[in-house]
Parts: sequence; structure tokens; C-alpha cells
Amino acid sequence: MLRDEKLSPIFANDFHVHTSYSPCAKIKSEATPLEMVGKSEELGMKTIGFSDHFVQFPPYPTPKWKDCNVKMIESLQNDVVKIHTQVQILIGVEADVVAKDKLSIDKRFAKELDYVIVSASHFHLPGIEKPKSTNILDIAQHYVNRLKIALSFDFVSIIAHPFKTPYNPLGSPLDYLNKIPLGQLYDIAKISKQKKIAMEINAILGIDKDYLTAISDFIAVCKEVGVKFTYGSDAHNKTALVPSSGIEKAINALNLKPSDFLKTNELIQNHKSAFD
Repeated sequence: MLRDEKLSPIFANDFHVHTSYSPCAKIKSEATPLEMVGKSEELGMKTIGFSDHFVQFPPYPTPKWKDCNVKMIESLQNDVVKIHTQVQILIGVEADVVAKDKLSIDKRFAKELDYVIVSASHFHLPGIEKPKSTNILDIAQHYVNRLKIALSFDFVSIIAHPFKTPYNPLGSPLDYLNKIPLGQLYDIAKISKQKKIAMEINAILGIDKDYLTAISDFIAVCKEVGVKFTYGSDAHNKTALVPSSGIEKAINALNLKPSDFLKTNELIQNHKSAFD
């Protein structure tokens, strides 16, 4: 994207941004809250949502995240109040389904945040339960079951990169997504719609053609049912905030329009409504 190009409304609100507080931010100086906000200003973004990995209490999805706790959020909040910008800054988290009926965050603390993203597919992490076997049907059902667990919590705002595990340790999404009956995809979409939980359009779709092909039916089902979407760069440094031509093409291929995406005020209101 060139500096003089106008940012698409879809990318103006990026709700999945990591900072230097996430251990996987390899170059800390390129991912401080100040640097991330500065880049968002340069791009002409309206909203940047910080969603660092978060584990409120053991067990940890990975030992690397042992300090990704309430104190981390307090430190991030202290950093953010010192930043003067016209970009709206939200503070959320990326939590995980860590076990059956258990997330890495509870409702009490979720209330203190602007929103909550949940990953139901971080199966590459040592502390996240794997499918019971390597059978492709078991893998497919495991993705479905974990996603439904995430959707069962009323304070969840967004599902991160649905049906996608980093590095594809369980095989290509083309393999297991094709084994999920269309009826189950509709079931998931209907729950999402009813509970006002958005599905994330992750920037990885711009480079992972298998994921884009595999997820297209699910995205179409969600759109048909009326599920809203959010955009997430999943950036771990300021350069990754820049939308690629690949993600622009992916969004066009999925037939998604700005009206399909949650606005910032809608995201905040949906989150607040879980505590009314």
C-alpha cells in the first residue's frame, strides 16, 4: 500500500494487533504500543485494537505466556494513556480455549476490557488439547467442538482465524474443512449470529491460498446467516499493519463488503451487552 492511497474502510478498524508485550513479537522495538499507534496514524486508521496473548491463570497454553496476565494488561493500559492520537485505541486480549468448557480468561476480568478475541484453534501449542487421533474426521470434529466451546461464552466478541492453526500441524485446512458437514457450519453461524460474536478475517488469508479456498464456504454461510466479521492483521510489528494486496484480493474473492464488518461502536456495545 502506498502512502497516498486511501485506506479501505475494512482495514481502517484493525482489532487483532499484538504489541511488544506478546512474547511472539520478535523485534520489541518495532511493536511497542507507541510504534504501533504511530503506524496506524500514518496509514489513516480509525481504530487500533490491542489484543495481546492472555492467560489469566494456569494452565498456560505455552510457558512463554506465563507473564501474559492481568499485570501485563495494566502495563499496557499505562502505556496507552500516555499516547496522544486521534486513532481510537481499544484494549482487548487474544484468549484461548484451553480445555473443555474453559477459556484462559474469565468473565469477571473480561468486563474490564473493550472486547475479547478467542482462538479455538491454537493446536500447535503444547498446553492446548489435541484431537484424540490423527484421523481426518477426528481432526475436523475437534475444530468444530473447540469452536463451539468458544461460542458458548457470552463475553466472547470475536473468533480469531476460525479453523486455522498456525503452521498447519494437523494438515491443510483443505483436508479437514472439507470433512465438516455443511449443517454444522450453519449451526456455528447461527450461534454466532444469535450471540453477536464476529468471525475474524485474518490477514493470513492473503498468503495462505489453501486456507482461503477451504474457508470460503464457511464465510459464505456466515454471510448468509447474518454473522458480522472483523478484520485482524494479527500484526506483531508495525510493518505488518499494512494491508497486503493479497488480503485485498482475498476479501474480494470472499465477496465481502464494508457493510459486512462490525464498526467499532458496535463491537464495544456488543461486549458491554454481555454484562447487562
